Amino acid sequence: MMDKIAEKTCFIYVLRLNFERWYIGCTTNFDQRMKSHFGKGGAVATKECPPIFIHKVFMLDDYRIRTTPARQVAEVLVANSYAIRYGYEKVRGAKHGKGWQDLPSKNNLRDIKRFQKWKTIDYGQELMSNLVEVDPKTLLSDKTLNKIENLTRK
Repeated sequence: MMDKIAEKTCFIYVLRLNFERWYIGCTTNFDQRMKSHFGKGGAVATKECPPIFIHKVFMLDDYRIRTTPARQVAEVLVANSYAIRYGYEKVRGAKHGKGWQDLPSKNNLRDIKRFQKWKTIDYGQELMSNLVEVDPKTLLSDKTLNKIENLTRK
């Protein structure tokens, strides 16, 4: 059962952080969120371990899978693929813990396992095929892009 959520486009992004770590997030305003992560704001994990560069960005026109927003499921599945590849201790965001000293809560672990199972059935496969990889530079203002490029050159 899938219902559109008011044609809301969202972006699931993967940030490469210092110390071979990764942060996965989701936003409807990519430029603003990157200003935050690469500035003084951002998530707990990116404050504790700053981003080096934007690794990947996926675009998704959000809808519901049962009662869950597809963006939430996709964000967790992307994060889990990085956790499997690089180690769970190297990934934060998307229900994988807020800060580097945190572990996922029992409810978050339950959701991660549930969403991972969904990946193998029809609506999970459809969701993953709906993710469109986009060039992050096309989503950023010149000002934000220059700021990020200057920070990552240091």
